[in-house]
Amino acid sequence: MSRGSEETLTVGQGFRDSSPEPIPALGSSGKTLLIVRLGALGDVIRILPLVRGLRCRWRASTVAWAVGEALLPLVSAHPSVDRVIGFPKLRLSTLPAWFQRLGEIRSSLRPDICLDFQGLAKSGLIALGSGATHRLGLGQGRAREMSWLALHGQNLLPGRSRYDEALDLAGLEPGDWLAGARELRRTWRNDGSSAKALLNGSLPPQEAPVRRGLLFHPGGSKRNLYKRWPPAFYAELGRNLSRRLSEPVEIQYGPGERELAKEIAGSIPGAGSTTSASLLEMFRKLQGARLFVGGDTGPLHVALLAGTPALAIYGPSDPAIYALPRAAPHRVVRWPVPCGPCRNRRCRTLDCLQAVPPAAAEAAAMELLEKAERATGP
Repeated sequence: MSRGSEETLTVGQGFRDSSPEPIPALGSSGKTLLIVRLGALGDVIRILPLVRGLRCRWRASTVAWAVGEALLPLVSAHPSVDRVIGFPKLRLSTLPAWFQRLGEIRSSLRPDICLDFQGLAKSGLIALGSGATHRLGLGQGRAREMSWLALHGQNLLPGRSRYDEALDLAGLEPGDWLAGARELRRTWRNDGSSAKALLNGSLPPQEAPVRRGLLFHPGGSKRNLYKRWPPAFYAELGRNLSRRLSEPVEIQYGPGERELAKEIAGSIPGAGSTTSASLLEMFRKLQGARLFVGGDTGPLHVALLAGTPALAIYGPSDPAIYALPRAAPHRVVRWPVPCGPCRNRRCRTLDCLQAVPPAAAEAAAMELLEKAERATGP
């Protein structure tokens, strides 16, 4: 990965830069950096551990983040993010609010550098409206809706995983992601009031959490129903793992998923269902779990960030593009089918998920836990 020089900064691999002036040198400090990633949950989680590295890499005195309002509390809890600008969902009725936020960014924040990690028209609008001298983001091979037209620099490497793309754009290495993830685990293990003190070293480090119980998350957003493993399969897996591991099972659910969770929990002796009042509460629950099981949705990425061994049930998701980081032990279980991978949200047969038997998931879970617990040791 190109690191550049002290005179000008070359970002990532495969970049084309048409900035009106050289990107500020690594040695120059006092820059303001704006991160643009509005959502979704898993995509924001992918960027969160990079913030500390971004601040150091770009010698930024101020790091700001433009994010969707639903995820504003999560990003605000990051001790290295100085300012968070929440954007509502882009609709005709919210255009005045959008232009108000853009005006605030342009007049009071005045970023030197803007990194668009999203690659959509709405994120390109924020990058362009920010007035940043240097606007960098994804190129035509990955970005959509012609958002690259708002940028000076474009990452042109095709066929990369989403994590690799983020690292390339940030100009960081996998080790930087892992270091940032470990730091957030340590920070968010406490309440928000102690986060900055922990980060600054004025509070003593804590011991690793004692992990008990199996946490399943069978749901996902309405847009991701086509990624949902059958409830009966979750129930069978829960019964078998609970018996073999002598661990209770909790079925985690989000908005509109309570009945689904109760259905699965009712088929597993001793199981319960749970929800979280906030994403930080979900994070802390996951830190205390021995195993997470779920599909390719946001809570899977929260589990990995929390350091929880995670069993990912993949159906239509491309395992190369949606490869997971080495932030925590994990296994991806999938069954190749002729029609996959795909993004067919209207699929009703879900052959790729029906083909993943609970027995295969159970074997993968046992191997995963054996490896994870052997690595941590007594």
